[in-house]
Amino acid sequence: MKADNLYPVKPLENLYRIREKILAVKKIDIAVIGGGAAGVEIAANLSELALRNSVDADISIISREHLLPGYSESFYLKALKYLKRRDVNIYEYRDVEKIDSDNIYFRSGEKIGHDIAVNASGIKPSSLFSLSGMRTGAEGGLPVDRYLHAADYPGIFAGGDCIQFEPAPLNKVGVYAVREGMILYYNLLAYIKGEKLLEFKPQKDYLAILNMAYRKGIMLWKGRLFSGVIPFYLKYFLDSTFMKKYQKNLGVKK
Repeated sequence: MKADNLYPVKPLENLYRIREKILAVKKIDIAVIGGGAAGVEIAANLSELALRNSVDADISIISREHLLPGYSESFYLKALKYLKRRDVNIYEYRDVEKIDSDNIYFRSGEKIGHDIAVNASGIKPSSLFSLSGMRTGAEGGLPVDRYLHAADYPGIFAGGDCIQFEPAPLNKVGVYAVREGMILYYNLLAYIKGEKLLEFKPQKDYLAILNMAYRKGIMLWKGRLFSGVIPFYLKYFLDSTFMKKYQKNLGVKK
């Protein structure tokens, strides 16, 4: 996908560039490509940004399947309700075939216009593994066992979004990547010393919160759904606390 006005979500500086583009005009068409958590949050928050700054924005979100795959139906329906309330156009089950500076073309033959396209289609594993001739999973991730060890390649351990966890597929959520970090650290040292490896045991339940803008959020915890102001501020607290801890560990000064 190549176009001068296509912005990948990462690096995060792109979000600032998108914001500046929106604030510089009075009317704009925005297409968010990707129906996962990132795409949903971006579409909702761009809606608020435009409204609060009197920008007439037509916002669309495009998903290869239904929005929020991997989440419960109740979570999906609540997010759908919020997006529709924000007048976000929803294109589900659409495969993007081509993008130019004016339009996004679907395999179905449809097309939609855009001034800005935001690529939030999800994190894909680096092509390093496949280019190296290593065995990879269906999505290009490096297969690892319950010790985060690439059994086909002794001495190689991996975690996060670049792996395929062979005991059972894992959703690409931060909680798994963060908790794999300490297991990786321990097992690398253990492998060098010839000691017993530690098993990574993914938690069955994890807290899922989406920022739906306008000080509203959606939260799923142990099968129970919550929405409104409390999930929004809880997410803000958890995210800001994590970032402060991260900055402290890196010695970042405000």
